[in-house]
Amino acid sequence: MKSLTIIIPTYNRPRELMRLLTVINEEIEQLKNIDNLDILVRDNSEDIETKSIVEQSEFAAKPWFNYRKNEGNVGFDSNVLNSFCEAKGNYVWLVGDDDIIFKDSIRKVFELIELDPDLLHLPFRQPQNLIKPQYQLTPKIKYWTTVQGVVEQILSNIKITSFVFKNITPLLDREKLSRNYSGSGWMHLVLAFEVLLHSNKITTISSAEFFAGSFDKEWKVINWTPTAYLTAKSFYEHEIFRKYNLNRQLKKFELQLYYAGLNMTWLVTRGVWATTVSMNEYLDFGSKYPFRPGLLLRPRIFLKYVLIRLRLGTYFNFTKHSNIEKK
Repeated sequence: MKSLTIIIPTYNRPRELMRLLTVINEEIEQLKNIDNLDILVRDNSEDIETKSIVEQSEFAAKPWFNYRKNEGNVGFDSNVLNSFCEAKGNYVWLVGDDDIIFKDSIRKVFELIELDPDLLHLPFRQPQNLIKPQYQLTPKIKYWTTVQGVVEQILSNIKITSFVFKNITPLLDREKLSRNYSGSGWMHLVLAFEVLLHSNKITTISSAEFFAGSFDKEWKVINWTPTAYLTAKSFYEHEIFRKYNLNRQLKKFELQLYYAGLNMTWLVTRGVWATTVSMNEYLDFGSKYPFRPGLLLRPRIFLKYVLIRLRLGTYFNFTKHSNIEKK
């Protein structure tokens, strides 16, 4: 039986983390063999509240549990990359600290990884608001063996809890990934592409069953579409697009990118204009989304955010003149 590591990057969310660990513990108690499963929690929190709560919890003594507080906030992307490289399982399931795995999810994931895919795409929803999953697939699982189809799946399922990766740590250029993508907030998508890049025969699986959901409504404020991530020029420079000649795929998303960029800018403008949260909160994009209406107007913060974080000048210039074939 293949082994599985669940990694949970966390940042100042002790309550949500404990909720998730409680659900995981209930699932593990139903498993016959837990020797093939371990949980890594890597804590980016800038205070000791999460550490204190975790160390005093029932989970601290569990043989499958591994918690460590990072030396300061290393950022979402570095936390994900470092955790991935620490994982010992044949497969790695990255789970957001504010997400929930649904009943029987771990057992089902174990069944799917026995089919030896490079990547699993797992359905994701918000339990209170959605009755149906984001997409329906027939039959129960669907294989994707073309790069174009797989890329489309990756760009359609962007929540971090949506992916289970084959562990390819020895093949990763960790320094390069850190240099190119730290600060993007989307290291999990980069890792998905890295798995494809190092696959001799791409085999990925999408499932029609529910696996994960979220009780966090804040993320809905931002335009969480694939094109939101495509605002980063470095995304287009990923080798997966050159290796498999996915120019057509890029063209398909480029127009969406332009309009989504405008929409995202408007959403961020509304949020940052109305917030009192310090600029440091925005620099760890992916760990918090502090866009809350009705607070104090902060135009200077807004200008900093747009210019520094979104880099819209570079983005719009690149969108207008990009040509993947020239690379």
